[in-house]
Amino acid sequence: MTSLIPPTMEPDEVLEIATIKREFVEKIAPELEDYGVVLTGERLAHIKSSRASEPLALERIQMIPNVLANPDKVLKDQDDIRVVNFLRFDDSIKKYLRVTVWLNIDAEKWKRNSVWGFRLARQGEVEEAERAGLVIYER
Repeated sequence: MTSLIPPTMEPDEVLEIATIKREFVEKIAPELEDYGVVLTGERLAHIKSSRASEPLALERIQMIPNVLANPDKVLKDQDDIRVVNFLRFDDSIKKYLRVTVWLNIDAEKWKRNSVWGFRLARQGEVEEAERAGLVIYER
C-alpha cells in the first residue's frame, strides 16, 4: 500500500492510502467489510483548491494516511451515517488534522471507502462535537 500522496493525480486516478481499524467505525458501521480507504485525484484537487488559503493545511496533506491509521478521535456526522471524521492532534500547530471519509456501508459495487475532505479543526470545534455526543472512538 502506498503511503505517499503524489502532488497531483489524474481526476479518475484512485490511490489506496490507508486501512482503518474496525474499532474506529464499528459503532456506526458494523456491517462494513472493506476497511481500505482510497483518495481519488478529483478529491485531492478539491482538497488542494479548498485549502489554498491555508498553508498549514496544505503542508500536512501527506499526513492524511497517518490520521486515518492512528486517529486520536473519530466523530460521526450528524446527518449522514456514511460520513465520519478522523482527527489527530498536531501539537506543532495546536490544531486537529481532520480527515472526512465516506464509508461504503451499503457495499455498493465498485465503490470504496473514500477520503472526502481534509482540513484543520480548532479545539473548540472538537469539544462541541464531543458535547453533541458525536465521538465514536477515542484513544
